[in-house]
Parts: sequence; structure tokens; C-alpha cells
Amino acid sequence: MTSQPGKYDMLAMLLIMVAVAGVFGQTLGHQSIAYDDPYFISLVPEVMSGLSWENAQWAWRTDQMGIWHPLTWLSYQLETDLFGAENDSARFVTNTLLHLTSCWLVYLICKDFRFSKQHALLISLLFAIHPQHVEVVAWLSERKELLATFFMLLSLRQFLKFRETPSVQSYIFSLVFFVLALSSKVSAAPLVLLLPAIYLIDMRFEPHAKALSSQVLIRALLKWLPFLMVAGAISMLTVNMQAVPVSEKLIDLDSSLNYLLLIGIRFAWYLQMSFWPEPLLLFHPVPETISNYDIARSALLILLFLLLVWRNRSNRLFLIGVCWFVLFLAPTSGIVPVDSIFVSDRYSYQAHIGLFIALMALVQNITPAFRLIALQAILVVGILIFGAISWQHTATWKNGISLFKHERHANPTNGAAAVQLGYAYFMADNNALARHYYTQAIELKPDGFHGYAYLGFVEEKLGNYESAEQLYLKGIGNISVSPFQFHHVREVHERLTWISSHFKRHEQAIKRMKLGLQLFPDSVYLTDMKAYYEQYYPALIKHH
Repeated sequence: MTSQPGKYDMLAMLLIMVAVAGVFGQTLGHQSIAYDDPYFISLVPEVMSGLSWENAQWAWRTDQMGIWHPLTWLSYQLETDLFGAENDSARFVTNTLLHLTSCWLVYLICKDFRFSKQHALLISLLFAIHPQHVEVVAWLSERKELLATFFMLLSLRQFLKFRETPSVQSYIFSLVFFVLALSSKVSAAPLVLLLPAIYLIDMRFEPHAKALSSQVLIRALLKWLPFLMVAGAISMLTVNMQAVPVSEKLIDLDSSLNYLLLIGIRFAWYLQMSFWPEPLLLFHPVPETISNYDIARSALLILLFLLLVWRNRSNRLFLIGVCWFVLFLAPTSGIVPVDSIFVSDRYSYQAHIGLFIALMALVQNITPAFRLIALQAILVVGILIFGAISWQHTATWKNGISLFKHERHANPTNGAAAVQLGYAYFMADNNALARHYYTQAIELKPDGFHGYAYLGFVEEKLGNYESAEQLYLKGIGNISVSPFQFHHVREVHERLTWISSHFKRHEQAIKRMKLGLQLFPDSVYLTDMKAYYEQYYPALIKHH
């Protein structure tokens, strides 16, 4: 993939490896968390049984978790075969190694962009240990983002190589790597717009750009079209797998002004967190109201950003970095509505590469030399501070209890954090603390589902079946949209059926069983209950 690296390149890659290992090496002793991880790994039979022809076929056609990412499923399956189904340490090592190789690729791509070796190293170090990237590396569920980024960078590097010295091999490699990136997560799709953006920016700075004919542009378009077709097809496939239509995920569509304000506030938040990463949280709920302060602060940040872009519009690398940052951030800033999550640290992972390229493009143009050295020294200090923050934040991801304790401390009004902390204690068989935090979750969100459902699990575990039943009913009664959005809804329907049957309320059990099967026809428990009632109570089941 590269020419023979020199001594500086080897030392740079060694330093990147030391930085990544220093921050994320501690994940070797971490445990998976109960938020999403079970639904990607431990509760998925096709993952826990390892890699096989049947499981590989399942990986390419499943819509589990509402996302199409077969390569991610295959990576989990392969780990099961190599290291064992319950080996969380091996899975964390894989995450760390994927992040490390992406950091190395960032270094090589920056050299391809003609950055100096020192500035390429600074960019890759910023990417390696930025505090907002902890969530991607320290969370097993984010394997998809790591794989997508890795293959996206390979695709870009091969495309740059193809442009430098055209060859069919480089072009095919670039397209194949792009398909692999999209098969890991559709978040790599903005590369399809970044490639022509790089081409057009380079054309602008080409001394003989005016001499370029329309035939040259047509040839470039034909080379780009396969990337566009692949990105469009896989993006549509992923959108169609969503449990809720995209239109239902838009926030305040009836108020165009409010929707545009939220886009601006999101974008400004990512800008601010890139340089001042605090607070580092997993949950950032949609704000109920938008204050004048939020509007003014966001407008000021965006205005400063646009002013900076305008003043440096003659800097080729700066423009490439800005395009990279904006294109990869656009889907998650609200311009393209892909999720109901307001903002999230993990969504800045790919976009940050462009931002750091733009930042370093400004730095390397600083004159005189002593100012450049001073600015480089400031950046090194900033990287060290970011490394310390990331190391500390990675430690909070040790397990579910430590993570959601941090979340509750930093954001005490967030009901989701209370639910997840209660669930972490429930899984640790600490029913008293689980009940405590579930009760807090209900107080914070009395119209929610999970607080009631999970408290019902605790009450049922303690033998309080009537209380559990009422909590289950209250929880599912609060679901006003598709139940497939919520984890454990199927289990609640199953538990309600079991409770009715346990107390010999058979007519009620049959009604609940049939309702559950309408929503979850693949439920093994409810199917078995149907067979039971058909055998022993045929008249009742026929009547209902």
C-alpha cells in the first residue's frame, strides 16, 4: 500500500501506536455493557455460534437492530471462532487495532496530500486520542464505525493513488474498499461526495485548469458514477430497514425555522466539542426548548467558521479538510435525518479527520518560523491534554456500572442514564439499587417504557407478580409509536402471558398471547404457549 517507509515514518507510526495503546490499552480489562452490546453480540445466536455458511448468509440479509452491516456481523462471528464467544478482551483488542490502523492510514493519507511529516503526525495523533473518539473504541457496539472508517480510508488512499498514477488495479481496489466500508456501516457514504470535491478543488488550483476540456470532466464523471451507484443503493437499503420511517424521525418538521435552528445548534455543538470536549456523555437528548443563548452562541460559532473558510479560500488543503468535515458531519447534524439522537460523540469520528486536516493546513502556512514552532508546541500540549482526558474517560467505560454512574453524575436529569444504571445493577444481581434507579427513571420520565418494564423485571424476580404485571401494563401503555423501537417489548408481552397463565387466567393469557404474536410472530415462547393452549384448551383458543 505504500513505498518503503523511512526512519521518520517508522518512528511516527511507533509514536502513534504508543499513544493509542496508552489510552485504549486499558480496555483489555473492560467488560461489554448492557446497552446495545447484547443485541449485537451475546443475545445473537448467529454471533455466539461463530462463523459458518448459514451464519454468514444471515449476516448479509438480516435487518437486526435496523441497520445493514454484514461485515460487522462477520467480524463478531470470526472473533467467536478465534477467541471464544465470551471473550470480551479479544473484542476490545480488535477495536483498538482497527482504530490504530486507521490512525496509520490517516498519517499516510496526509503525506499523500503533501503535508510535512511533522504535520501529518500531529493530525494522526489528534485523531488517535481525541476524547470524543473514546466512545467508538471503548464500545463494542461501535465496531461498525471502526470498520467503516478503516475501509473508507483504504478506499480514499487507493483513489488518490489512482489519480497520481492511473491504473485499473488502484481504481478497482478503491471501489472494492468502498463497498466493504458501506457493508460495515453506511456512515462511509459521504466519501462519494468527497472524491469529486477533492477533484474540483485540485482543478481550481491546477495551473492549467482552464485548459481542461469537457471530455476530461466526462471521463472523471464516469469514473465516479460506480461509487455513486453503490452508495445510493446501500443507503436506500439501510433506510428501508429502519423500523420507523425517516419522516417520523425529523424533529419539529411543522416548524421549518425550529428545524433549521436545531441543525445549526448541532453543527455548532460538534465544532465546540472538537476543541473543548466537555461534557463527554453517551446520552444527549433533544432539547425541549431552545434558549436565546443557545441560538446566539451557535450563530457566533458558525459565523466565525464561515469567516475562516472565506479568508482561507485560497488554501487547497484547508478547503479539502473543510469539505471532509462538513460532508461527513452533515448526516448527523440534521441536514440528512438519519436518527432521533440529537448529537453524539461517535458521529464526529470520521468528520474529525477533515477538521484536523483543515486545522493543520492553516498551521503550516504560519510565518515566520518562530511562530510556527510556538504553535506546534501548543498543539503538542493540547494533544497531551486530550490524551489525559481520553485516558480518564476510557476508564469510565470499564463496565456498565462505572459508565452510567458517570452519566448520572454528569447528567442527573437524564432518565435514560437512570434506566441503564438500574439495568447494570440488575444484571449484577443488586436488586435494591436496581429498584432505586428504576424508580428514579420513572420519576424523570413518567410517560416512558423502560423504567416501568425494568422495574417489573425486578418485582417479578422477587416474586411480586401482581406488581410486575401492573408495571408491564403501564410500560407498554406508554408506547405511542412502533414497539420495535424499544428493547424488551417482546419480553414484556411474554411475561404478561406467563403471569396470566400462572394465575390460571387462561382467557386473558390467550388474548395476551395472540397480541404478542401479532407483534412478534417469531417469539419462541409465545409460539410454544399457543401450542400448549391448542392442545389443552382448544375450545378457549377457538373462542378467542
